[in-house]
Amino acid sequence: MERVNTEHSKLGCDVDNPMKYSIKDLQMIDSIEFIRRHPENYLGGNKLSPENLIGMLVSDILTLLKKDCLVIAHREEDWWLVSSECDWIQQYEDNIDYYFTNIVPFPEACQNSFHSEVLLTAFCENVVTFTKLHTQVIKGTATLDIDKILTKNSNWSRCVAFKMSK
Repeated sequence: MERVNTEHSKLGCDVDNPMKYSIKDLQMIDSIEFIRRHPENYLGGNKLSPENLIGMLVSDILTLLKKDCLVIAHREEDWWLVSSECDWIQQYEDNIDYYFTNIVPFPEACQNSFHSEVLLTAFCENVVTFTKLHTQVIKGTATLDIDKILTKNSNWSRCVAFKMSK
């Protein structure tokens, strides 16, 4: 009696020559482009809007900080801002571009979760993050008056600002 590997049979594989994969079979994908092509996978059934992006970001910040820390969402002209007394991105400061342009795991939230800052880069025209000491333009240009914003709100440790396309 011939012995058949039922796992391979169920998968439609040739028992004598099972499928094998190598590093050559893997493809690198651009996170931003993939998110743009599949927004339904990343917006949780919500429509793309600044309010929904802010809601996701504020939720992430509150989950990550797990301590009393003021988080504020507000507008400055046509810019949307999320600011906090605590710097929720500090651990990524050395590689902040990576943090905003890749799907970064967020196990503190739940399994298969990711930090939502990448959604800003995928869907917004301009994205900038700043502290009292450093400003970094992630995408586009920073046409808002950062010094004025920080002067009005001197207790903020981190701010992320974005502008949607018109």
